[in-house]
Amino acid sequence: MTSIPEALAALSGGDLPADAVREERCLKPPIGCGKPLISENGEARVFWNEDEARQYETEWRITGLCPDCQDSVEDDAAEPADMWPTIRDFVAWLDDANGRDEHEKTLRILKITEEAGEVAQAWIGMTGQNPRKGVTHTREDVADELCDVAITALTALASVVDNPEQVFAAHLGRVQTRVREATA
Repeated sequence: MTSIPEALAALSGGDLPADAVREERCLKPPIGCGKPLISENGEARVFWNEDEARQYETEWRITGLCPDCQDSVEDDAAEPADMWPTIRDFVAWLDDANGRDEHEKTLRILKITEEAGEVAQAWIGMTGQNPRKGVTHTREDVADELCDVAITALTALASVVDNPEQVFAAHLGRVQTRVREATA
C-alpha cells in the first residue's frame, strides 16, 4: 500500500510540500508552477492585508502551493449542485444506510452540533488563538465548515419534514420580514 507522502511524491515527480517550503518556492509541475515565492528581481505577490498574507502563507506551508496556484485550485472548483435535489440525495443515502426512525433523526440533528464545533475549531485555528498551535486553518477552512453546517442542517430538515423547500422558504420569509421591520 502506498503512503500519502509516497503518492504525493509520485504525482509531483518526487517534490513534496516540505521541499517547496524549505526552498521558498511553489511545488514543481504538474501540481504547482515551481516558481520562487520572491522573483529574481525581488518582486513578490502583494496582498490586501496581513490577514490575507497569513492565510496564503499557512496554505503554502501545508500544500506547497504558491498563492497563484492556490487561486487556480479554487477557480477549478466543481460546478454548483442544485441544492434541494442534492439534499434529497443525501437523505436517501442516509436512509438506505441507517433507516429513518426517531433515533436516526435525532442523530442527524445532533450532527449539526458536531459540525458547528468544527466551525469553532477552524475559526480558532484561523485566528491563532491557541498559542501552542498557532495558525492552523484558513478563512476557506472556516467557510467550508460553515457550508457543512448548512448542508447538515438542511439534510436534517429534509429528514423530519416532507416539504423542506417550502418549510425553509416560509421560515426565511418570516425572518426577512422581522429584519425589515427591525431596520425600518
